[in-house]
Amino acid sequence: MRASIDRSPVDRRLSAVRARLAASDAEAFVVTSLQNVRYLSGFVGSAGILIVTPTASHLLVDGRYDEVVRAARTSGQVVVTDV
Repeated sequence: MRASIDRSPVDRRLSAVRARLAASDAEAFVVTSLQNVRYLSGFVGSAGILIVTPTASHLLVDGRYDEVVRAARTSGQVVVTDV
């Protein structure tokens, strides 16, 4: 599967989520809706969970998405974990 991820909108969106985390004194924001996972991470697969913390974003995916997640890994904004 080949896809590219435009990082600039994702970076802005993650920054906004982190600002809301800080304002609400929350430790993390867990995203399970695929539409919202895509909006916040750029990931276009059919299965994934995104966990946003004040210092990192963790995208949990299975091994079907190797090429897509390599693009996300290079940004430094989203840490990808195969599950």
